[in-house]
Amino acid sequence: MPFDDFGLQRADSKTDLTRRFLYQPLRRVHTCFANPTKIQQLLFPYFFLSLIYALGVHFYGPFLRSLVVCDVKSEVGVAFSGSARCGDTNLVLTVAQAQEGRLVGMKLLVHGVAGPFLAVLADTSGRRPVLLLGMVGFTTAFFLFALVSSISQLHGSELIVSLCFFLEGATSAFDVVFLSMLADLTPSRSAARAAAFSSYFSVGALGSATAARLAVVVLRLQLRSYTVVWLLVGAAMAAVTVLFFFVVSETLGPEAKARAAARDRGLLSRRGYARTAVANILAPAKLIASSRFLQLWLGALLLNSLSSGILGVEASFTLAVYAWRPGDLQALTWPSQFIALCSLTLLGPLASRYKLRSVLLCSMLASCSVHLSGVLAPFTPVAIVGPSLFHSALAFGKPLMTAFLSGQFRADEQAKVHAVTHLCTNLGASVSIALFSGPLLFRPEARGWEASRPFLLSALLHFAGNGVRLLLICTTPEDSGSIIRAAAATKLESALEL
Repeated sequence: MPFDDFGLQRADSKTDLTRRFLYQPLRRVHTCFANPTKIQQLLFPYFFLSLIYALGVHFYGPFLRSLVVCDVKSEVGVAFSGSARCGDTNLVLTVAQAQEGRLVGMKLLVHGVAGPFLAVLADTSGRRPVLLLGMVGFTTAFFLFALVSSISQLHGSELIVSLCFFLEGATSAFDVVFLSMLADLTPSRSAARAAAFSSYFSVGALGSATAARLAVVVLRLQLRSYTVVWLLVGAAMAAVTVLFFFVVSETLGPEAKARAAARDRGLLSRRGYARTAVANILAPAKLIASSRFLQLWLGALLLNSLSSGILGVEASFTLAVYAWRPGDLQALTWPSQFIALCSLTLLGPLASRYKLRSVLLCSMLASCSVHLSGVLAPFTPVAIVGPSLFHSALAFGKPLMTAFLSGQFRADEQAKVHAVTHLCTNLGASVSIALFSGPLLFRPEARGWEASRPFLLSALLHFAGNGVRLLLICTTPEDSGSIIRAAAATKLESALEL
């Protein structure tokens, strides 16, 4: 029997499982390093980008808690409140959580407004400049966070902190541009595109899982200052920016650039610079107005995003209600990213064998049921940890839905479509995080059923969003569903061999 390059016997029909799970993965790894494709060159720096981005998000809460100052001094032998300059745990959690809600809400709002404009730039000027702009923006923000850590009061540093969050929101369009680049590299409505999206979400899940594990180590140190942490995170983001600059090439074809340039020249000759800028900004709005499908899709996204604010208060909730230490929740939930990775690679191909409507119906009903169980969070930690792990098992539907959405629009509309979906998601999330983090819903001293109010509201919004999305899927022509099922049937390895 012949041998391959690794010295392994090639599998015959009786050893199909060995060939699938041993020989093919080794061959893919060898191919990736020996002759990397453009998709592999794109996903390699994206892993580090997703890791650093997620790591920064994990540090928002404890960083803001460390800046709170009050008259109550920390005492020796008493549980750490989160701030070395305030010993009142409830006050620290209330002030920092409300501040985080306002800042993250502002960031998402700015990102939602800037996203469509950045998408227009990505469709006309190229993908790489927009991505590099976002990386530079985050690098600057991380270094400014390090500067803020040396300021003694949250009030005195509030302006700089707000500037950092504004900068992150105004310059980043990572998902929009990365998905557009993958769409550039794969044919429209193809199995390769669905597989590429699966690869993208899998790499992102792996980066987020690694970041969560690293965050647990840092959070359990109960640092009094995060200056060194932000300096290291900023330096890492700067290194990824340099790596991306030298490794990733432009994916927007010359013909698309030529069409965009000709269109801009025509607009300039007829309208001038001001009207051209307005036309570019209003382009996503015109797309929404012309597509009934997109309007319904955005309505479902808005309802789902309005329920997402509960995720921003779960860490503070466990500190107040369960008296957990910082990092304990992340230590229990970080495997959810690996569960999501397994869901994308294993359950995705399996789900493609069944009808799209049946798969989505089952997954949405399961998601709503588990989300509703969060109402019991004040009574048992299982109601928080369990849904986090279970929702990750439903990740196989994400690339399916993304490919379904992408297949409904032309190539020159891809970035705009992803931008308006991000706009809707971020607008809803900006309102949601501010609402759930405010004193109206989050009260560290609340116990029992009173503490379950935010979880009940989140469950109702989540159920409504899934209902609208399911209605949209059921009213979509059957041929579109068959196309998407065929696209999702391709396994993850096909994308790695492009």
